Amino acid sequence: MNFTFWRVAAESHLEVENLYYKANLSGNSELCGPEWRITVETSLNVPQQNVEELISIIDNYIIDIKDMNNDIYQQYTGKNNENVLGNLRYLIGQDKTKQIVIRTPLIPSYNTEKDIDQSIELLKEMGITQFDRFTYKTPND
Repeated sequence: MNFTFWRVAAESHLEVENLYYKANLSGNSELCGPEWRITVETSLNVPQQNVEELISIIDNYIIDIKDMNNDIYQQYTGKNNENVLGNLRYLIGQDKTKQIVIRTPLIPSYNTEKDIDQSIELLKEMGITQFDRFTYKTPND
């Protein structure tokens, strides 16, 4: 089995770097045992079925939301954020709010501090309370 996408962040804590690895993780979760805590870091821009299949084994989510404004999100990623927001609403509806940290980056040339403030305000209205606010490093920095 290939575990290259897993990394041990601390004793009994496993981070999965991307939700796209759901097929590998869902088949191998029993390898960790109940004492392990699994954290997934993801953009959530995946089919909701991926999230649904893993919800019972994921303990914490670090979600890189980029920006709540679809125009900004689409400019930066080339995709819309419908899946992201739908999956986030799904997790909130499954009472996972306390296990979610939302990453709200300042992305030079794409969004502003005001955009981040607006994103955080919208996310707070959805019930999110934990944020990781930072600045992306770009090749020109």
